[in-house]
Amino acid sequence: MKKFNSVELTYNSEPFLVRHAKVEDCPLIMDLYNRLYRGFYTIEFCTNAQKYIEAMEDPTILWLVLEHNKKVVASVFWKINAECRIAKIMGAAVRPEFRGLSIMKDIAKIGCDYCFYTKNFIDLIYSTTRTNAPAPQKILKSIGFDCIGILPNVVKVKSFETHSIMVKYHNSVMERRQREYNLLSEVFPIYKLVKETFNFDENPKSLELPEKKRLKLRDIPFEAIYHPSKARELFEKRIKERNFTERFFLQSPNLVLYNEDLDIEVFIRWIDDEKQANIIWLNYENKNWYNILNSITDFCYNLNIRYFEILIDAWDSKKQKAAIEAKFVPSAYFPALFFNENNKVRRDAVVFVRSFEILDFSEIYASGDSAEYIKEFYRSWERIYIGNFFKNLG
Repeated sequence: MKKFNSVELTYNSEPFLVRHAKVEDCPLIMDLYNRLYRGFYTIEFCTNAQKYIEAMEDPTILWLVLEHNKKVVASVFWKINAECRIAKIMGAAVRPEFRGLSIMKDIAKIGCDYCFYTKNFIDLIYSTTRTNAPAPQKILKSIGFDCIGILPNVVKVKSFETHSIMVKYHNSVMERRQREYNLLSEVFPIYKLVKETFNFDENPKSLELPEKKRLKLRDIPFEAIYHPSKARELFEKRIKERNFTERFFLQSPNLVLYNEDLDIEVFIRWIDDEKQANIIWLNYENKNWYNILNSITDFCYNLNIRYFEILIDAWDSKKQKAAIEAKFVPSAYFPALFFNENNKVRRDAVVFVRSFEILDFSEIYASGDSAEYIKEFYRSWERIYIGNFFKNLG
């Protein structure tokens, strides 16, 4: 990664400096996040000194701070996957006495421009943005990010919070986006919201797959490997064996579920404190995805996991259907997420979630696009979980 050159800024006629975070900033960084979140923050880099030092040595992390009078007054970082040409902006924090000066807007824009243009190693940057206050969404919107969906009750800070997914693209990305997909009618409403946001000049039709008799639901017994380094090593081995060209792996798995008799491996990122699991990849050739998704959620429920995410290709209508039958709800439509390393083409993905927590949108600050996605998510949830039950009561 090309070295970031410090940038001087001025607020209220006083000098500030945007620079790389350093190991010796650790006490100031810990103090910043602990003061703001009072020990409830979920990103270990920001609250655990050893994890912070490891982050300083990680070449996939760009961490910027704003210095004033030898104190760190703001912090934000980017997790980067240069192979997939994608990054996630995270951990934005500003000391309360310095708010109202457009500080985070300026730092975020400087960092995003660095990723997009200075080195040109990124096609898109996304964020999962808190909705318990309006500022985070407004800041990202002001520097060119757009909302593409939500993650309901995804993170537990003091209570479970809903996040909006916001994304910004490099100028040339949409030209390399594949426009072939097969979207179910249940997914189409959320796609239409994204189409309006980005003014896509395309008119795909929604699909209605014929109803088939479901195969008998058979619980798949799993063994589990909960060991981050072993899970990552096995995952990387499988990726090389399969010679994947289309990838989206910003996270590494730390949990593997497997069944040797059925030749099944499920790679998961388990975040215990938040009771959530990101299903990163299924090494499974059988067509009965409905059965395996149910088996995964049943097994993980016994591990006290209450929230699941999975990404499914926009062209794969059968897997979309299986996810919906397994009670996963479409919550976001992500244009140009998957990256083909051979031809440099990007493909769309659909984000599906399943939550065992009670949905609670009572403390959300949502406006514009994010409000529409919340409405559409609730409509989808109602169709999948309630259907025509009340109508049929007469």
